[in-house]
Amino acid sequence: MIDIIKGLLGKKTKDSNTYKPDKSEEGTSLDPIAIATAVLCLEIAHSDDEFSPEEKLHVPIILEDIFNLSAQEAEEFVLSAEKEINRSSDLWHYTNIINKHFDKERKKEIMYAIWRLVYIDSVLDKYEDYLMHKISKLLNLSHDDLIETKLRALHTNN
Repeated sequence: MIDIIKGLLGKKTKDSNTYKPDKSEEGTSLDPIAIATAVLCLEIAHSDDEFSPEEKLHVPIILEDIFNLSAQEAEEFVLSAEKEINRSSDLWHYTNIINKHFDKERKKEIMYAIWRLVYIDSVLDKYEDYLMHKISKLLNLSHDDLIETKLRALHTNN
């Protein structure tokens, strides 16, 4: 029974802390956690009403890094996320998927990646800031976690 649950949730590779969907499920459907993460990235990228070419290039890279995907797989997730955004504007649905499957450290990894996306243009827009606070709360992260990931992203991008 535990093996079945692990298979449904995916697993971390032994040599890294990277989430990998169960290979036996590969091809049956896209991973909902990766789609949820892509939705959050796209929402942030569009929040300042400017989806820059740099942001467009960086979203699939985030998915490649967090979920150990190929460039083609990451692009498929971005396309699926774009369709999802057109169907729903409820961030809770997507953060809830992440909350069910990821621990605090993995959620902080996502926040850090999204902060890097925010700062790709070196400007923090008020709408991006508001949305980052909202996502952090929906992911059940503390304000300290929010600030820690923000500062780490700022130092990485500079």
